[in-house]
Amino acid sequence: MEDMLGLNPNPPKFVRQYAQLGPAIEVAVEAYARDVRTRTFPGVENVYPMKKAQ
Repeated sequence: MEDMLGLNPNPPKFVRQYAQLGPAIEVAVEAYARDVRTRTFPGVENVYPMKKAQ
């Protein structure tokens, strides 16, 4: 699966690559880390409120 999706930089020659997802995943992870570090994620729209204790 990883070879087919382009996640292995040196896939075996018997595999046909149908995508190059490695760079897209890297960009997404960097954006996520940046948002967490700058505290722009998670926002109010991304969390569930806790119910008040009874």
